[in-house]
Amino acid sequence: MSSPIRVSAFFNEFSPLRKNIICDIASRLATLVSNYRPALWEQIDVQWEDGLSTLPELDALTISGYPDNMKSEWVAPDGNYLPNATTEEIQRIVDRKTNRIRCYPKEVTSQWLLIVLDGFAISSIAKITPELIAHPFKGKFDRLFLFENFGSHCHELLCTQE
Repeated sequence: MSSPIRVSAFFNEFSPLRKNIICDIASRLATLVSNYRPALWEQIDVQWEDGLSTLPELDALTISGYPDNMKSEWVAPDGNYLPNATTEEIQRIVDRKTNRIRCYPKEVTSQWLLIVLDGFAISSIAKITPELIAHPFKGKFDRLFLFENFGSHCHELLCTQE
């Protein structure tokens, strides 16, 4: 039986994580980590040329060795870090919803879209930047809103008719 390890993975903010790639990333991460056997209290910072290149979604990876009798350790480095919501993510949502407009009742004369970041799942929390708010999104909506449930903030976004 091998000694326990702690793996600290720091994700690249320029490589958005989507549900459909998480299993693949986890598998590649597990494969890479299994190549390392850190000694007790040793800390290994995995370098790009030593395997980190197989995970472009990561900025850094550290593997540390721990004693067998250590029951648990909880750490939250940068626990307050939030990724920025990207214009690409919001545009994908607008595009998906735009495709549904043809199903709306014909009596509806004004199309509004409300996108909710509910904050109940870690994947539904993001930082809203001034650049995102100023970005013109393409869609068939008359008005476009982004609501942050966690902080009760509502932002009206620009939506240009296609």
